[in-house]
Order: sequence, then structure tokens, then C-alpha cells
Amino acid sequence: MNQGNIDFTGLDLTDAKKVKQKSPWVIERALLKDKTILIARSGVAGVGKNRMTIAIDPQKAVVDSFVDILDLKNINSFYVVVFWKSIFGWLQVERFINGVGTVNISFSEIRAIKIPILPEKVQSHIETAYKKMSAFHDSAMEAKKNGNEEAYKKNIQTAENMLRDLIAKTESVIRGER
Repeated sequence: MNQGNIDFTGLDLTDAKKVKQKSPWVIERALLKDKTILIARSGVAGVGKNRMTIAIDPQKAVVDSFVDILDLKNINSFYVVVFWKSIFGWLQVERFINGVGTVNISFSEIRAIKIPILPEKVQSHIETAYKKMSAFHDSAMEAKKNGNEEAYKKNIQTAENMLRDLIAKTESVIRGER
């Protein structure tokens, strides 16, 4: 998969390229695992559009060289994705984006992003809400694969609204309003 397969609400693998299991492109460090965070790391259409998501129960898939994989410990991956998409995460990302012609963000710059640690209960709540949103994203992808444009639009719009609401609620928690 490439950075074009990363949508606002999740992965869109409906047009992902297929590679054979024994392909030289299938390398261990590029395989998706459950709760792997995926970041489009270059280009205005990639990192410049805040393309980041999480692989939930992924199919056998590998990323190309323009997608970075983050496997985190000690912090909830769902919270990190929502934080990254929030104004607090995105302003930091914008500060680090650099490059002439093609914008980029490096692993050292990603590591420099400050993420406030919310209580585990709050992080768990964010994960639950994200997974509910993700079910609508998955339904949208299934409808897209089956050529059902109406169901696709309905489900993807619901997923986008749910994620925007979750981001807004997370921002209010970070500001101390909730």
C-alpha cells in the first residue's frame, strides 16, 4: 500500500497493488501489524494533508517507502492518531514539515512531537469511539468495493463526522474543558 491508500478515517485498500508473497517488496519491517500507525511522510498530498491512520486487524499488507510505520508502547495508538489529527498535533507537524519541492517529515521530527499523556481511562474511551467510527469506514470500503456509491457516501460521511467529533472532544479534554 502507498500513502494514497491512507484516508482520513482509515485505509482504503480497494485499489491497492497486489504483490506475491515471495516478492522482494515483502519485507518484515514493512508488514502491517494490528494497531500499527501509518504516516504518509512526504509530499503535499501525503504529510501535507495530514494522512495518518491506524491499521485495525490488517490484511496481509506491506507499505511502500513513502509510508512510515509506528508501533508504539506505553501509549494508546488510537489516542496518538486522534491527537495527531487534532489542532495540537497538527500544529507541531506543520512546524516540522520541511523540504524543497517535496515536503517531508523524518523519524527524528516525529519523535520530537510532544503528546500530552491523558489518563488511561480517557485513552481507552478514545479507542472505543475510534473503533465505532472505523466500523462505518469499513462499511464504506465494502460498499465502494461492491460499486454501491450511495452506501459508500453515507457510511464515509458518518465515519468522517464521528472522527471530527472525536477529535473535537479530545481537544476539549486536552484544554481541560472536559
